[in-house]
Amino acid sequence: MKSRIIFIITLFAITLVPVFSGEVITLDAARKIAISNSNALKSAASAMDKAQLEKAAVKYSWYPDISVNAGYESSAKASGSVSATDNTPSAGISLSQQIWDGGVTAVNRKITSALFDGTVYEWENTLLGVIRECDNLYYSYIEAMSQADSARASFHTAEILKASALARYESGIISKVSYLEVKSGAAIKETELIQTESAVKTAGRELASYLSLEKAPETGESSLSAFESYLETVNLYRSANGDDIPENLLLTGIKNSPALKIKTLAVSQAELEKSLKIREYNPVVNLTAGSTVSDISDTTRNTSISLSASFPISRWDRKNTLKQSDISITSAKTSEDEALREYTVETANAWVELVSSAQAVSSAGIALEYAEEYYNEINARFMLSAESISTLMDAEADKIDAQSSYTTAKFDFLKNISELIYLTGLESSNRLIDILKE
Repeated sequence: MKSRIIFIITLFAITLVPVFSGEVITLDAARKIAISNSNALKSAASAMDKAQLEKAAVKYSWYPDISVNAGYESSAKASGSVSATDNTPSAGISLSQQIWDGGVTAVNRKITSALFDGTVYEWENTLLGVIRECDNLYYSYIEAMSQADSARASFHTAEILKASALARYESGIISKVSYLEVKSGAAIKETELIQTESAVKTAGRELASYLSLEKAPETGESSLSAFESYLETVNLYRSANGDDIPENLLLTGIKNSPALKIKTLAVSQAELEKSLKIREYNPVVNLTAGSTVSDISDTTRNTSISLSASFPISRWDRKNTLKQSDISITSAKTSEDEALREYTVETANAWVELVSSAQAVSSAGIALEYAEEYYNEINARFMLSAESISTLMDAEADKIDAQSSYTTAKFDFLKNISELIYLTGLESSNRLIDILKE
């Protein structure tokens, strides 16, 4: 737990590095901004602080209770013509110390310590969720821009083809029907461009909102620099080991997952609650000591020491109370087992999604190469009037579709990596790749 707290403190320190609006923002920088600005993380951190104070409060409750008092009494007496004034100052100190509380405080300290650990795990779980959401929004933004770039290039090509078709139509080389087909295709490409540019604005606004920026940031190419390395590693692992999730990755996830830690901690808390109820029936011993000077002028001192013990004898509800505790423990263990089962399935499915998306990238990449080669061949033949405009437009549409499929597959792969990082509680994509290389 101490090492995890050190990690959290270090991460907070990292997030204090400023990132200014207008700079190129890489994925790592976007994560730091998201972490720094996350209200959910701030709330989780406040819960940690509160739990830490509650933990300290239990420790302080075992300290002695010391109090001091002071007084001054003045009285006047009169008898006939004679009067007298009696002034009596007094002071005292008292101390009360619990000698034995049946082990209640010791168990309470363990309970508050467990509660604090729980807030740490909640913080970690929130942190991983923030990173996953940031990654998804960041990748969606880049994907939208990539799709818009393809649509822009396609529209530019369509405009060139339209101008060429007009010249050919006016020269009587092609029919009006063919020319209108080209014009219609160009209009469709323009519509697609408008739609993709709108998608970029939407994705940009969502990312900017999540990062608390005034406008969508400029993104850096370095964010995708490790893509090929990740893809190669996943494909190599699959070729050598098949589609099953790596055992060491699953075990690492079970060990690191904050969500599973919370479930395991709930079992410990239920057991501690039972232990506390048992100790509430133990005897309690208190020591009280006091010293009072009732008249400071003649130092009259009264000193007292008392030792008291109490033992609860109302035990008729003890059996019922402990049975309730046993039910709570059983329920917590059942919840823990179910969480582990669901986690194992979810993580295995996430691995399959990652492997499938890696295959999809490779397949889409090959399809794109073929589509580009086919389009170049048809375009060359079209320039020699050996192919029709309709065939060229079909080839160009196939190329655009292949480009879109490749872009989608690539970013699905990156998003699946983020999902697996979230589930396994790893700090970075590099750590995931290192596990696959072990």
